[in-house]
Formats: sequence, structure tokens, C-alpha cells
Amino acid sequence: MKDEKVLYETNVKYKKGKYDTKINITNNKITLLKKSGIFKRKYKIIEIINFNKINVYNDDVEVKRKHNIVEITTQEKIYKFECKTTNEAKRIVKDIISSMTGANKIKRVSNKISNIAKGVASCVMAVGGAAATIGSLVIIVDKNKKEIVKMSKTVMSLFKK
Repeated sequence: MKDEKVLYETNVKYKKGKYDTKINITNNKITLLKKSGIFKRKYKIIEIINFNKINVYNDDVEVKRKHNIVEITTQEKIYKFECKTTNEAKRIVKDIISSMTGANKIKRVSNKISNIAKGVASCVMAVGGAAATIGSLVIIVDKNKKEIVKMSKTVMSLFKK
């Protein structure tokens, strides 16, 4: 495609092989290429993972990293590959997530905090309204305490007979 731009490219270990699988991350897909041929270093496409196939759950992209192993969950299957270093794995995960969400980690975290703050503000408003209602009831009860006690004694006397 004309609008595709290569963001990152490195060799990874995929499906019990050596580090002979090249991962190519563009702005809308991931391509896994395998070395083929003895004399010529040609690469053959073995997997193409489109970003629209990667699962997203609660605005979190299903791309995980544990040490130097990256796991990508799609609708069809789970892809796992091993990077040479942890930093390489971090870079791959960062590039995939930022390409899919259109924002870096700081922007995503600030959006989540903003949403939480909005939720907390609405809860405080609701609790404040309830507290105001309870406060007014306390004032009413306090003003009419003698009459409430007299009524409750009358009701109790009805049950004793």
C-alpha cells in the first residue's frame, strides 16, 4: 500500500525456530517473513496480522509482553514470538499499541485518569444530593422530636393491648 510506513523491523524466533523470522511492523499490519533459499537471502511471507483483527478489550489492545516474549491475541488465534532482548519486545508492543490507538502511553493513561475523575465527580454529586436530603430529614426530625416520641408511644401502646 502507498500509505504504509515501516515503523520497526527485526528478527524474532517464531514457532520453535531460530531467530530467522523477520517481523515487519507497519502502521496498519504486522508481517512475519521467513528466510528461504540457501544462497539467496529471500524472505517469504508466512503470516500477516492486520491491526483490525487484533482484539481490543476495554480500550486495551490485546498485545502482551512477558520478558522478551510477545503475545498478540486476534480473533482467529494467538501469536507468540520471542525477541532477542526485552527492549526489543517493549519496542514492538509500544509500536503496535500506538499504531492501533493513535496515541502513546502517556496520552492513553491521561484519558483513563480523566474518565475516572469524571466518574468520581458524578458519584460525589450523587452522594452530595443524598447527603443534603438526609440532612434536611435530620433537621425535620430534630424540630419535631417531641411529637415523634409521643406518636411512637401511642403506636407501641396499641400493640401492648
